[in-house]
Amino acid sequence: MINFLPNWWLTVPSAAVLAYCTWRWASSRARSWRWGRMVVIGLCLTMIGLRPIAGQVMTTEYQSGADVVMLIDKTTSMAAEDFDGNHPRMDAVRKDALNLVQQLNGARFAVVVFDNNARVVLPFTTDASAVASLLETMDWRRAEDGNGSDIGIASSEAQKLLENSKKRRPDGYRQLIYFGDGEQTKKSEPTSFQNLRGLISNGLFISYGTSTGGRMKISPLSSQYVKYKDKDAISKANPAAVKNLAVQAGGIFTERTSNNQPLTVDTSDVKTIEVTRKDPRGFELYPFFAGPLGLLLIFELFGQARAFRLTRSWK
Repeated sequence: MINFLPNWWLTVPSAAVLAYCTWRWASSRARSWRWGRMVVIGLCLTMIGLRPIAGQVMTTEYQSGADVVMLIDKTTSMAAEDFDGNHPRMDAVRKDALNLVQQLNGARFAVVVFDNNARVVLPFTTDASAVASLLETMDWRRAEDGNGSDIGIASSEAQKLLENSKKRRPDGYRQLIYFGDGEQTKKSEPTSFQNLRGLISNGLFISYGTSTGGRMKISPLSSQYVKYKDKDAISKANPAAVKNLAVQAGGIFTERTSNNQPLTVDTSDVKTIEVTRKDPRGFELYPFFAGPLGLLLIFELFGQARAFRLTRSWK
């Protein structure tokens, strides 16, 4: 199968030269050898401009075998100012998530956020800069947009991503990382993470905030605080609820209340895998035209030089 990726800036003038030289060669009585050479030169230039490509080339690369799914709580309670003194919980999430992306460099990342509902904001990608850009701008949902939250609502979206990962890389390493405070504001019980058990190689469930709690700003750009019965509303973290999700999924639980606590993820079981891809560019054919073109141009140059010397000697 032959495909073309034309460079029009070269193809169009070359085709015009080819047409003119063909006309001169065809209209000459003797079908001169010189115009015949010019036809071949024009043809070679046109084919180089058209850039013919045959088939596809298989390329092999090596990359981390880890697929990482991040679940990030964006509810208003993540604005509570009780992390490491009086910093918002979301500030800690951003910092920790960026740190873990660096630790898992080379992995494929997918990001799910949840508040009133859960949604995939970044499907699997190996572009660490895209992941970092998303995390750096991550903030909590405005208080007035809330209608109650379920700390396990991201379970189904996580399951879809992990099942897709398992189908694509059956022997791959699947890491789940949960960032939240465990505060369930819906009256129902949290959605279970039991459906993720067996789909993950490792799970890290991180709880943010304190049981004492902290005030919450209405939105990231606001200076006003959420009110409840004319007083500042207080969000109290529930690490036990996050720990329960970890138990259901078969993951590890850790509680974060300050930056003094180091956060690391075990990557000892992550293996490098071989990935074979079809390169749509295929095999370039233009060198087969560039070689004859070069020889013809050299021949033409020597011919012109010889004609010039003969003209000088005649004079």
